[in-house]
Formats: sequence, structure tokens, C-alpha cells
Amino acid sequence: MQKENLGCRGAYLIIDEVNRADVDKAFGDFFTIFAGIEPSEWIIPEALINEVRSYTVRDRYGEELLKFIDNGDLRYIKNVGYQVPSDFRVICTLNYVDIRNLFVLGEAFVRRFARILIDYPSDIDKELETLFHRASREFSSDIVNKFRNDAEKYLKELIEELRKIERLPFGPAYVYSLIRTALAYMSLNPNERPINALKIALDTSLTLSILWDDELRNNVRGIIDKVLRV
Repeated sequence: MQKENLGCRGAYLIIDEVNRADVDKAFGDFFTIFAGIEPSEWIIPEALINEVRSYTVRDRYGEELLKFIDNGDLRYIKNVGYQVPSDFRVICTLNYVDIRNLFVLGEAFVRRFARILIDYPSDIDKELETLFHRASREFSSDIVNKFRNDAEKYLKELIEELRKIERLPFGPAYVYSLIRTALAYMSLNPNERPINALKIALDTSLTLSILWDDELRNNVRGIIDKVLRV
């Protein structure tokens, strides 16, 4: 709501990995305010504002909300509530890998959003360029260049093949984790062959994937053995 004074358009509330919470319990007022996917349906109920006013002790967020209300910054609908600005958006990301610590999202929550699937990057060369550039800020250039020169072609083939497995999430964060693990190992063992460092990084990741069934584990192991048979 402060954006108008800053000369900006639109505002976002970003909730990362929203399914780490029990949404039905944690987002009670959210369901009331955001009744549907259309911005015209987004209303802050007058009863909710009155509840905030009734508190003798309020945090700064409550005070700021009441300030906007009292200044007339939100359109008032009589006996209903206050209109959420039409250019306000809520963006949530989902974690679909760490299933031991995640909650199922109910239909009441999901139907309030347009769902967008963000696929893997289409250009692996550009993806690796970005990841190695990021790694160069954390590790010495000599280590990064040595690993990249010897292992990049194998890493690229691994990415191409592993991403063909539908049940296996293998996004840029996973790739970067492999690169970091391999570079950390090479930093401690400067004479280690980069391809061996990559194998060790992969083995470390595989041992952590205890939720994989035998079929998935065998598929992944088969690809790794095929690509890294050097």
C-alpha cells in the first residue's frame, strides 16, 4: 500500500515453500480475504479490521494497516470490508521433494491460485555457465577451472539423462549442490581427479535419498555408471 508514494506499480507477497505449513490451520484469515482467483473478489472483512482495533496492544503491522484504513487508502465497501489493491499479488512456491516434512494442500487453498509449472532451464550450457560463475565466488578460480575443464562434459550428459526420469527432481539447485560438494572435496584434496570428485559428490547425494524406491535408485545408478565409466 506504500508503493504509490514510491512511484511503483504493484506489490507482491512471496511465500516460499508454502507446503511446509499446514495451510488449512495457518492461513485462516487468508481464505477469508482471498475468496477466489479474481482480484475483484479480494476483500479484507470489516469484522477483521474491527478485531484488530479491539486489541489494546498491536504490533507495527497492525498499526500500519489501521493507518491505511483511516487515511482512506483502501476502497471501502459498506458493511462488507475494504478492497485489496487490484495490483497486489500473492506468489507461493512449492517444495515437492522433501516429502517427509511437507503437508498436502487442500482444494480450498489451491483453487485460489493460478498454477504455473516452472520447468528445467532449456539451455544446459547457459545453466552451467551461471552455476560455475556462482561457484567461482566461493571457491578458488584454479579449483573451479580444473573441475570444469575435466568434468563439465560428464556433468552435462548426467543432467540431460537424469532429467529424462520423470520421478526424479534434478533442477539447478541440485546440480549446484553437486558442483559445490565436488569443489569442496577438491579443495581439501588438490590432487584428486575432477571426475572422481564428481563421483564422490554423486555418491554422497545418493546416500541421502533414502526415500527412493529400488526402481528409481537403479535407474539413477545405471545412468551414473554409464556416463562416468571413464
